[in-house]
Amino acid sequence: MPNYGYSYKETSAKFAKAQAHDIDASFKDLGAVCDAIRRKTTDEALALLEEVSEGTTPILYRKHNKHLGHRHELGGKKGRYPKKSAKIVLTLLKNAIANAAYKGMGDDLVVKHACANKQLILPRMAPKGTSRRSNYETAIIEIVLEESPEAVNSFGKLKAKAKAALSKADKDKLVSEESKRLTAHLTSVIKKRAQEKKEEKKKEEEEKKNGSHEHKHEGEGHSHEGHEHDHAHEGHEHAHEHKEEEHTHEHPHEHKHETENHTHEHKEGTPANTRTERMKK
Repeated sequence: MPNYGYSYKETSAKFAKAQAHDIDASFKDLGAVCDAIRRKTTDEALALLEEVSEGTTPILYRKHNKHLGHRHELGGKKGRYPKKSAKIVLTLLKNAIANAAYKGMGDDLVVKHACANKQLILPRMAPKGTSRRSNYETAIIEIVLEESPEAVNSFGKLKAKAKAALSKADKDKLVSEESKRLTAHLTSVIKKRAQEKKEEKKKEEEEKKNGSHEHKHEGEGHSHEGHEHDHAHEGHEHAHEHKEEEHTHEHPHEHKHETENHTHEHKEGTPANTRTERMKK
């Protein structure tokens, strides 16, 4: 059996490595999976590989991504669900973790190096006598772990451990509880909006009723004012009639006094006229 070396140069004394070769899988898919777990903690890498192997999380393809679909989980970037490759890398990562435990390394491990390359190209021919060539290609994978407490994020580690500890049933329960909570929240929001709309409609109807009552009162006020104006005009007419009657009563008396004065003047003037006539004679 050939002894294959590693493309990674060790930078620290504490490290653990694992290798797999002659793998019947696409080296392109294996390389994309290795890119996804590189520089992650072992707990985070295990959780991610389990999700990918179940087909719930896609893997980002930085190269060999021609005619690939865009995934909304990756922010619109190109990706795929390589289940077979994820399972192979998962078994190799567990092997590397076992090697680290055998060496007495701690739990704070980081995937320092992970890569996949093409190994062999074996010529094959299509069956049924057709002259079609379809080669059989194999791949090789290598993973290197290092103990680096400074590079470990405690929050991310705990979160990854919690995810790894959860079983599929627990995940389903969490998903169902979350969906129930969201549906209850949505129903409450819809009910609140419906109540607000009803209250707004009631307020509008009350405002319309109040406006109609105000218009009625204004019309009654105008009618009262019109009656008052009519009464005032009638009062003026009565006053004019009384004044005219006074004028009519006053004029006959004045004429009588004037006639009496004229008569007295005539009576008084008669003796004087007689005397002058006598003197002339």
